[in-house]
Amino acid sequence: MKLRTIAEAMDFPPELWFEDALENLGDVAGVRSSWFVDRDDNLTLLDEEVVEALQDETVRAVLREVMRLPQRERKIVLGIVRQFVEMSD
Repeated sequence: MKLRTIAEAMDFPPELWFEDALENLGDVAGVRSSWFVDRDDNLTLLDEEVVEALQDETVRAVLREVMRLPQRERKIVLGIVRQFVEMSD
């Protein structure tokens, strides 16, 4: 009861304090997880690769610019990036 009250005061999902709940939310053994709350107030797990990528200033700058684009243009940018990846393989 006390943890739930504290969690509500912090606007934090109390389930995250219990290992069993973490497994149900997608926690993977051996992976350092980070969480964020999306626009719909859903708790989302970021994998280690995403967390590491966001440490790079260029990646963050690209993300900021892409977020300003409409959805259609974001998909076009994603297609272009995937072509670069294919060319480098």
